[in-house]
Amino acid sequence: MVPDFGVGDLLRMTGSFILVLAALLTTLFFVKRLSVNGGVSARPVVVNVVHHLGFRQKLIVIKINGDEILVAQSPSAVTLLGSWKISELDGAKQSTTELNSQSQFLNPPSKKQKFREFLGQLVNPQRN
Repeated sequence: MVPDFGVGDLLRMTGSFILVLAALLTTLFFVKRLSVNGGVSARPVVVNVVHHLGFRQKLIVIKINGDEILVAQSPSAVTLLGSWKISELDGAKQSTTELNSQSQFLNPPSKKQKFREFLGQLVNPQRN
């Protein structure tokens, strides 16, 4: 036997469904509104460079609040290899440029490697 569904039953089910959706949306709105910083992290983290060394091993350069850190990741550990402030690097580049422009006639230009080139040579010595 098939039970009879009337218009009243259909309206009641539809109303209950809409009520549940409204309660869900209201809850999600308040959860987002009351979360810390609107759901945005207080310390933005950006992964600048990832260099895969081998199976499940990589070097990662991470930018966090104006600092950069170099991290080595392996299956068993994550190791901090170094950190520096980006503002200090920019200042060092400017002062180096000023020194080179002032002393270009006194001393021959020195061959300084950039950090990425140095890192590339460390990681892939067969390129040389």
